[in-house]
Amino acid sequence: MVHVEYKTKDDFIIHAKPNKKTKTLYGTVKRGGSKNITFVIDGGDSHFSAPAGYFKTSDKPAKKDPPNKMDAYKVRKYKSIGGDETDCFTAEIVTPQKHVITVKNRGTGGPNRYDSQVAGVVQKLYEDVDSWAKQFNSPYENVTDLWVSFAIHKKPYNVTATDYFAVMRHEKERWAMIH
Repeated sequence: MVHVEYKTKDDFIIHAKPNKKTKTLYGTVKRGGSKNITFVIDGGDSHFSAPAGYFKTSDKPAKKDPPNKMDAYKVRKYKSIGGDETDCFTAEIVTPQKHVITVKNRGTGGPNRYDSQVAGVVQKLYEDVDSWAKQFNSPYENVTDLWVSFAIHKKPYNVTATDYFAVMRHEKERWAMIH
């Protein structure tokens, strides 16, 4: 038996046999190790733990978006503290020029708040996010809050902006049909 140690953010394949049909799932390791690991599929929506022997390292590269302005921005120091209607959190966005934008949401259903000590930095973030949204055919405008959510909850699990907005377009169309 070969000893394999999986590291956080490794891509993997799991072969499962529900109903005697083999199903291959692609995902990302959330908590690594050599005995039990926790993995994530469905863009972070599903988490599973299983013995490391159930997995094999993926030879299929993770999907990637074409280069875009938001690749140069990073979200760090994310801390979720509950929330009633939306996620109550604080985080920092680091710009390509290494400026810091503080982002907060009180968790009461309102939009995020963006603050920086450097003039013009938040406006530049808004402009770059708008460019990103147009590049990937967002069904919405003013999507800075969506980008923050994407960067925190989806991008770490190999969800592309292309797929993220495809789901949103589908949900918007379905909502329009219902109402």
